[in-house]
Amino acid sequence: MKILWIHMENFKCYSNERIPETGVLPKGLILVEGDNSVGKTSLFDAIYYALFYEPTKDKAILGTKDMLVKRGEKETIVEVAFEIMNKSFVVQKQHGMSTPLKVFLLQIDGEKAEKGEFANPRKIAEGLEDVNRKLFELLNITSESVLSTLIVNQGEVQKLAEAKGAELRDIIYKLFHLDDIREKLKRVINKKMALLDEEWEKYKIERTTENILDEIKELETEKVKKEEELEKAKKESEELEKKIAKYPIVSEIQSISNILTQIQQIRENIKNQEKIVKQKIESLEIKELIQEEIKNKIIEKEKIIQETNNTIEELRKKRDKVQKKLHILQKDLNEIREKIKKLESHEVGHEEEFTCELCEQTMPYSKYKELVESKKQSISNIQKGIKRREEEKKDIEKQIEKESKTIIQLKDFISSLKNVNEQLEILESNKNELETKENKLKSQLIKFNVQSVDELSKKYAVEKFEEFFSIINELNSSKASLEASVKHLNKVIENLIKRKSQLEKEIEKNRKKEEKQESILQEKAALKDVEGVVSSFIAEELISNRLLAGIQQTTNPNINLFTRGKYSEIYLEATTKKTLRLSILDQEEEFVKNQEFLSGGDKAAIGLGLRLGISELLKQIRPFKDSPHNPPRMDIMILDEPLGSLDNERRKKVLEGLLIQKKFNQIFLITHTNIREELRAPSIRVSRTEKGSSTTYFPAPSEIEIESEE
Repeated sequence: MKILWIHMENFKCYSNERIPETGVLPKGLILVEGDNSVGKTSLFDAIYYALFYEPTKDKAILGTKDMLVKRGEKETIVEVAFEIMNKSFVVQKQHGMSTPLKVFLLQIDGEKAEKGEFANPRKIAEGLEDVNRKLFELLNITSESVLSTLIVNQGEVQKLAEAKGAELRDIIYKLFHLDDIREKLKRVINKKMALLDEEWEKYKIERTTENILDEIKELETEKVKKEEELEKAKKESEELEKKIAKYPIVSEIQSISNILTQIQQIRENIKNQEKIVKQKIESLEIKELIQEEIKNKIIEKEKIIQETNNTIEELRKKRDKVQKKLHILQKDLNEIREKIKKLESHEVGHEEEFTCELCEQTMPYSKYKELVESKKQSISNIQKGIKRREEEKKDIEKQIEKESKTIIQLKDFISSLKNVNEQLEILESNKNELETKENKLKSQLIKFNVQSVDELSKKYAVEKFEEFFSIINELNSSKASLEASVKHLNKVIENLIKRKSQLEKEIEKNRKKEEKQESILQEKAALKDVEGVVSSFIAEELISNRLLAGIQQTTNPNINLFTRGKYSEIYLEATTKKTLRLSILDQEEEFVKNQEFLSGGDKAAIGLGLRLGISELLKQIRPFKDSPHNPPRMDIMILDEPLGSLDNERRKKVLEGLLIQKKFNQIFLITHTNIREELRAPSIRVSRTEKGSSTTYFPAPSEIEIESEE
């Protein structure tokens, strides 16, 4: 992997910076120079932010989202371009003070990317989760591994060379995540143990087999007891069946009882009807209770009604004639009164003549007076005629009323006669029905070879016929009770058999559970053994036999390079107390030095060589000899102020060694000393301005530039 360029907008102390402004960053050693607190480290925070930052996970590393936005601004944007496996990509990440992360992974044109051009972008992934997944596929490294291997913070280099015993062991454990391996193993084993505990609960035995066997024994005893009760109930039921068979069938007795009840009811009805008919006959003054006589009486009375109706009709006609005459007289009376009124309305003198408006004749006053008197006399005569006719009409109406009452009386009499006749017919019907029921009773009794109910009772030694029901019902009730008891006992025995079968299945389940429990216990014991074996393996195989040898192998070339052959070999040995001891071969003095004999500069150079050796080893180490080699592809390193305790000569040796090393594609060396000119290496100069931090990129001088300077 190679970082091509870094672009930042409003990130921490930077406003708008692209490094380099044109082109791309080279391979090899790149110096990052500047005074203290000008933003050198923030430059590489931007790389981590773009490639790995997650707000919830990395607060302790970079800070909260708000802390990453330049003060006074609302949003930050970081863009990192890199080349890997002959392909070029750009990661874009941005967020605001109150907006979430926006993340994009783009693939760009490789040839133009090498010239620093952002050309033909094609979106590969979008969103934090999708981009993180794709970046891991490309880089094959996690953010945790990057922090522990590829980024060496200020003070860590010398600390590694100065650490002794348990402290040195703990540092190496941390760098190689050996404690994490132990913890991970412990978590895996604990998780498996928890699953086994859950499985144990699933196979937990609720009842012991001994307890179940005790219950089965009790069930068998109970079953024998119930079978004896069942046999006894069956025998009693058979004896009762024989006893019941001696008595008539209940339905036959019930039929006889019903007929007796019906006969008794019919006789009672006949008695009541005869009494009612007799009373009505006496009230109608009929001598004999003969239907023919009643019918003749009805005919006779209906004939009288017809004659009376005829009489009433004649009277009505006579009344209508009288009414007609009354109407004529009333009309004449009204006409005469009108004429008199008109005559009297004229004022006529004694000497005058009068012209009558009625007859249009002229007459003298005396004649007029006679005419008026004549008309008045006619009124009197008419009124007398009206009175006579009205009296005649009243007499006729009285006769009509009298005859009508007679008809009503006759109709009531006829209705009573008909009612008596109906009662007689009902009485006759009841007598016929009584005869039918008595014959039916006889036919029922013949089945039992008896002539009467009393004979039937005596035949079965029953005092009264009604006792049949109580005896038979009692027998049937006892039979039903026994049948219910038999049914219940059969059910109880069936349930006992079923319960026994269930218990036997439960015993079988217990057996299987016990086998499973034994298997779980064996598995838990095996896990404990595995935990011990793996812990021992990590302590002995990985550290003592393999890891320390690997560190020595990758570190020795670096130490030889950084000290120009003064120190050639480093030794890391595990002690019996499970600590580490560090020593180094002094080639010039030809003896092995312990840490306490090393100067500060020696420790810084050796510590840097050791740190680079460990980082190189972490890229190539495999858990086991036959494990597939799957190294991370992010082969860059960031060294933060590793030269602080070195003198000029030692610093120069270390820098020259870093300049020619081939283990890492790029090494970014952060330093506050200006060494670009003496080292002839590309550098990024960081300085502080009024608007914030600013960067200037200086490429490595060419051979011509070097010669011209000389």
